[in-house]
Amino acid sequence: LKDAESGRPGLTNLTYASPGLLDALRIPLRAGRWISDADRADTAPVAVINEAFRKAYLKDAEPLGQMVQLGRDLRAQVIGVV
Repeated sequence: LKDAESGRPGLTNLTYASPGLLDALRIPLRAGRWISDADRADTAPVAVINEAFRKAYLKDAEPLGQMVQLGRDLRAQVIGVV
């Protein structure tokens, strides 16, 4: 990913999560949906991003449905924003 302001490659933390993690941590969902049991290792990768990530990398673009590059070999579709 490139930083929305500078255009330079950005750094972010990537955490793998299972269904229920964000609920257990009481992190509110702002848009989209949570990771579900249907999101498995054998299905297309999905991502739930936070507002800081959205602002840094997607700027004013609608985040839901965007494909984001999360490492050399990992692209994921944004399904939620926390």
